[in-house]
Amino acid sequence: MAYLHVTEARVDGGRDQETPEGEVNDFLRRIWNGGEGGEKRAFISAGGYTRETALQTAEEQGGLVAFGRLFISNPDLPARLRENIPLAAGDRGTYYLPGNLTPYGYSDWPFADGSIGVVEGKL
Repeated sequence: MAYLHVTEARVDGGRDQETPEGEVNDFLRRIWNGGEGGEKRAFISAGGYTRETALQTAEEQGGLVAFGRLFISNPDLPARLRENIPLAAGDRGTYYLPGNLTPYGYSDWPFADGSIGVVEGKL
């Protein structure tokens, strides 16, 4: 396998929750890398990261950090993370509704002020 992509268990039904103690996926990272001193291989972790915890995880443990739902309410997420622009909180009540073909809450989120120039300048 080229990489392992895991998601932290942080949802209880329809509610977000902190990852319960002892239920983080760090044990998978250790196994995947062959234990202490093992060869570092591509490991992607997702689930509930903030900018700060993503940077901390990447710096301390290596690997990559993925974001999912934050992209819905932050279409310019990479620019916001890079420039430390505040993130918009999403509305989970509008995500993935069966039969709802409107963009409300799913694809109608605006770009942050100033992020357009950041995005255009990096293309």
